[in-house]
Amino acid sequence: MSGYVSNGRLEQALRSIVWMQQEGFKPDVVTVATVIPVCGKLRALKQGKEIHCYVVKNGFLPNVSISTSFMMMYSKCRVLDYASKLFHSMERRNVIAWTAMIESHIESGSLHNALGVFRLMQSSKHRPDSVAIARMLCACGGLKVLKLGKEIHGQVLRRGFNSVPFVSAEIVKMYGTCGAKDKAKQAFDAIPVKGSMTWTAIIEAYGYNGCF
Repeated sequence: MSGYVSNGRLEQALRSIVWMQQEGFKPDVVTVATVIPVCGKLRALKQGKEIHCYVVKNGFLPNVSISTSFMMMYSKCRVLDYASKLFHSMERRNVIAWTAMIESHIESGSLHNALGVFRLMQSSKHRPDSVAIARMLCACGGLKVLKLGKEIHGQVLRRGFNSVPFVSAEIVKMYGTCGAKDKAKQAFDAIPVKGSMTWTAIIEAYGYNGCF
């Protein structure tokens, strides 16, 4: 199973779990965890639902990692309601689960819902990691909520995420899409080591504001 996945043979990986059951073998948690992302990548919703039923029937839940994988799978299959219900049914959530839910809303274009989940995350015991922060900066830019974008920028500075290239790039882009090109330039100038992502971000920021 893992061999098929690691070599990009996703359809074979999906077929192999069916073959296992036909031969009387019961997929364990490790096998299930390997094949759930495959369903998402192939947008194989029917097979994903069948695996979800198998997981419930065999008592593999509650399991934060498995539940999070299903959330991401449903999101990639464009069934956000399923992902959201699963998220809210989880008794325990980790940072990855929170980030996955934020990502799901952003990918579906539900930026306001992404902001709502982010605020809930902030009030929980889990602090957003660099990935969640970057995604929320993207959402702030999309919604043009400069005030929240500045607040998140402050969190970035306090927690040292400004050294993470993709976070720095999202800060620059957020200011640019919010129409604050001077702030975008300040954020760009403050980046000690500039790479392709940050240069692209400042070019996009200037371009968005008509500075060609």
